[in-house]
Amino acid sequence: MVNDGLSARQITIYLKRFFTWWVNTTKVWKYSELLAEFIDVCWDEEFAHFAKLLQIQHDINKCSNQKKAVSSLAALAQDPLKPV
Repeated sequence: MVNDGLSARQITIYLKRFFTWWVNTTKVWKYSELLAEFIDVCWDEEFAHFAKLLQIQHDINKCSNQKKAVSSLAALAQDPLKPV
């Protein structure tokens, strides 16, 4: 796809939208599971590479969200009447 004139950013956006659409449509897959399965069966190394980048980005966002949740709970425990 990069050879066809699409940038790495465009490919990543396309894959992210596709995976999000597939997860929302099927209600069977989780985003991280679908990414992992795609990476395992993908025969095109370039596509697999972009999917791995999405997986890393997803893991970072998930970790960041967990840290935010923990800090919000800690703040709530300190002062239950203060809005978080």
